[in-house]
Amino acid sequence: MEAISPKKYYSYIILAVFLLVSILSFTVIKPFIIAVLSSLLLAYLFYPVYNAINSRIKNNTLSSFIMVILLCALVIVPSYFAINSLVKESLLLFSRLNQSSLPILQSFSPIIDRIAPLFLGKAPELFLTIPNFLLNLFITLFVLFYFFRDGETLLDKIESMIPLSRKDKNLFIDEFKNITHAVVYGLLLTGILQAIVIVITFYIFDVPAPFLWGFVVLIFSLLPALGPVLVWAPAAVIKYLDGNNIAALGIVLIGVLIVTPIESILKSKLIGDKSKLHPIAVVLGVLGGIKFMGLIGVVFGPWILAIFATFVKAYIEKIED
Repeated sequence: MEAISPKKYYSYIILAVFLLVSILSFTVIKPFIIAVLSSLLLAYLFYPVYNAINSRIKNNTLSSFIMVILLCALVIVPSYFAINSLVKESLLLFSRLNQSSLPILQSFSPIIDRIAPLFLGKAPELFLTIPNFLLNLFITLFVLFYFFRDGETLLDKIESMIPLSRKDKNLFIDEFKNITHAVVYGLLLTGILQAIVIVITFYIFDVPAPFLWGFVVLIFSLLPALGPVLVWAPAAVIKYLDGNNIAALGIVLIGVLIVTPIESILKSKLIGDKSKLHPIAVVLGVLGGIKFMGLIGVVFGPWILAIFATFVKAYIEKIED
């Protein structure tokens, strides 16, 4: 009887062990994938700032620590006050809508009566998520520190492990840069500008919960099929029905002369030819990304679809060659 040679099955055993370890590794880091992706995105966006600081200090560790502190001050602290304002203005808006004498607003009362208990009922559940949030925040900052300090080395190692030709690697890297540029500068930056304009406008013309509506504008601005007009136009109509013609006219003028040009002109100029994704893919990528990954899905959702499209493009080019 022929003896079974261990060498014959060695490669299969190694592959099976590798797959098993990969599955176990993914299981271990799965709870922190969002935190790691958040660190990756922040490191990519603020790496030029890190380079500028490190060029003066000449110390990678100290420069990385300074960047983490700066991002805490620029992102985390404002986020705390933003969330606090959103909660307060949401409750105030519910109260004002219930007390309004306008028929168009009174029609929302049954809906509000159903939503408010659900919102309040979720409060204890949200409170219990605080420890998990703090843990993810720690992981994000911890990983971010090393992404800054060892980012170039890690990137070189990852590139060397990717089993693709240099041409294909450059194709995917360029696609990541293009999509990130298009989403961050073309969508997020213009969305933030529109939200700021709406907040100031609504504050001037005494529209309830201006900060909350600014946040809604920011969300709508991410979707090509929708837009801030869905917020400022109804606000102008309500002011007109309430007899405040000056406020209604002011909101319309600012919406048409400032908010809309940001959407139609500035966004197109910032995106340019960076993103080849169809608007349908952008909408699906943004919405699906948010549902799957939370807020960072705004970037990674379209990016995943872009990478899929790049795979298809590379495969077709190889077939044609």
